Amino acid sequence: MMNELGQSKLERALALLFGGSKHFRQNLLILASGNVLAQIVSLLALPLLTRLFTPQEFGIFAIYVAAQSIVLGVATGRVEWLVPNARASREVALLLGLGLCIVAGFTLLMLVVLLFDISRLAKLIGLPPAYAHLLWLMPITTLLGSTQLLLEAWHVYRKSLRPMGRAKLLQSIATVCLSIVAGFMLMGVSGLIFGYVAGYLLSCLVMLYGQRRLLLRLKLLTKTALSRGFSFYRNDVLRSVAVSLVNVCLAMSLTILIAVHYDVQTVGWYSLVFRVATGPVALFTSAIVYSFWSEAADLAKKSARDLRRFYVRSVVRLIILSIPLAILALLAPFYVGLIFGEAEWSGAGLLLAAMTPYLVGILIFGPTTHLIVYSRQSWQFWCDLATLCAVIAVFSLMARSGFSATLSVAAASFVLLGGYIFRFIIHLWANSLLRRAE
Repeated sequence: MMNELGQSKLERALALLFGGSKHFRQNLLILASGNVLAQIVSLLALPLLTRLFTPQEFGIFAIYVAAQSIVLGVATGRVEWLVPNARASREVALLLGLGLCIVAGFTLLMLVVLLFDISRLAKLIGLPPAYAHLLWLMPITTLLGSTQLLLEAWHVYRKSLRPMGRAKLLQSIATVCLSIVAGFMLMGVSGLIFGYVAGYLLSCLVMLYGQRRLLLRLKLLTKTALSRGFSFYRNDVLRSVAVSLVNVCLAMSLTILIAVHYDVQTVGWYSLVFRVATGPVALFTSAIVYSFWSEAADLAKKSARDLRRFYVRSVVRLIILSIPLAILALLAPFYVGLIFGEAEWSGAGLLLAAMTPYLVGILIFGPTTHLIVYSRQSWQFWCDLATLCAVIAVFSLMARSGFSATLSVAAASFVLLGGYIFRFIIHLWANSLLRRAE
C-alpha cells in the first residue's frame, strides 16, 4: 500500500515537472535514477581528484576529451540519429551495420593521420608537444565511444532504457575508481585517460549483454545489403555528419579557444567547473534527451500539434528548473576554492560564474531542440555554424584585446545562449510546416 502510494506521488511529481506521456516519464525515471547515482559518484570524487591531479593535468585531459568528442561527432556517420525514426527492426540492424562499417573505416583513417604527423595534429588542437603521444589512444576511445553511441540508439529504438541507465552508472564508477587509483600511483594525465577508456569499455559490455537478437541480425547482413543501404542513406548520413560536426565543435569550442588563447591551467579550471556544473544538469538533460527523442519520434508520425504542445511544455518546465542552477553558478566564486583547494583552484569559481548563460542554455534547450525529429538537419547545421562562428569571433576578439579569460568566457556564453534561443525559434517553425503538411 505504501509502495503504491509512494509511486503515485512520484508519478504526480514527474507529471508536474516534465509532462509528457506515462511512457515518457517512465523512461525519464529509469535514466535519471542511473544518472543521479553516476553523477553523485563523480561529484563526490572530484575534491579528491583535484588533490591527486594538478590543474595542468586536468587541462591536458580536457583537451584530449574535447578532441575525442569532435572525432565522435563524425566517426559513426551519425546513423544512430536515424535509428529512432526507423519503422522496422530490419532497418535498424542495417543502420547499425552501416555505422559499424563507418567506425571501422574512420578508425583506420585516424591511424594513418597519426602516423603521418602526430606533432602537427597535437599543435592544431592546443596539446603541448610533450603530450602528443597521448593521441595514440584516440583510435581506441573513438572505437569504444562510437560503439556506445550505436548501442544507445538500439536501446532507444526498443524503448528499453534500463540497460542505458545501468551502463551510465557503471561507467561513472569505473572511471572514477580507476582515476583515483592512477592518481595514487602518480600516473598523471595518462591515469585520467586510462580511467576514461575503461569506463567506455564497461559501458559497451553492459549494453551488449543479452542482445543476441541484435548480434544475429548484424551477422546476417551481406555486403550487398550494406552497399545498397549506404546508397539509400548517403544523403541523410552526410547531413547528419555535417550537423554533428558543427554541434560538437560548438560544444567543445570554449575548451579549444581557452587552450589557444590562454594557458593549460585555465583549461584545467574550465574543465573542472564545467564538469561540476554539468553534473547536476546531466541528471536531467541526458535522461530527457533520449526519453524526449523517443517520445517526439512517435508524435512526429502521429500529430504535429501534440508534438508542439509537448515540446513547448517541456521547455517551460526546464526554464523553471534552470533558476536554481543559475543561482548556484553565480555564487561559485564563494565555494569552489573551499571545496577543491584554495591554492590551485580558486580561479575556477569566476569561470563558473561566467558560464552561467551557457549552462542555462544547455539545460533549457539542449535536450529538446534537435531538428532531426522533423528531418530538418540542414536548418540546424546553419544555425549551429552561425553560432560557432560568432563564438570564435567574439572570444578571439576579447582575448586579443587583453581581456581576462573570465570575461572572454562570459561574452562567449551569452553568444551560445543566443544560438540556443534561435534554434528554439526555428524548431517551432519546423513544427508549423509539419502541421501544414498534415
